[in-house]
Amino acid sequence: MGYQVIQQPGTNLFGIFCSSTDTFVMWEATGEEVVKWFTELAEERARRSVEEAIAAAKKAVDCVSRGDAREVYYQFARTWDAAVALDREHDGEMSADLDGAKS
Repeated sequence: MGYQVIQQPGTNLFGIFCSSTDTFVMWEATGEEVVKWFTELAEERARRSVEEAIAAAKKAVDCVSRGDAREVYYQFARTWDAAVALDREHDGEMSADLDGAKS
């Protein structure tokens, strides 16, 4: 869904046109009001995204805790040892940390 800011003829005011509904979602707005509208839209999208990420993390922790990692990671589920081996192979920070602690 896209939005277009359009200046209203003969004014310093603007409208916001939504391309998915082909309707104006805002009109007779100042430039500041347009910026505020997009800011609020971005805040709501960010809030939803964070809520989805938290829900996914909680589900992953729950599934992994009960030994069901494949429920969330399917065939890509790794064991700890397999993940550590890949971390070492790619010079991961955790492996470097572990190697430093052994010296």
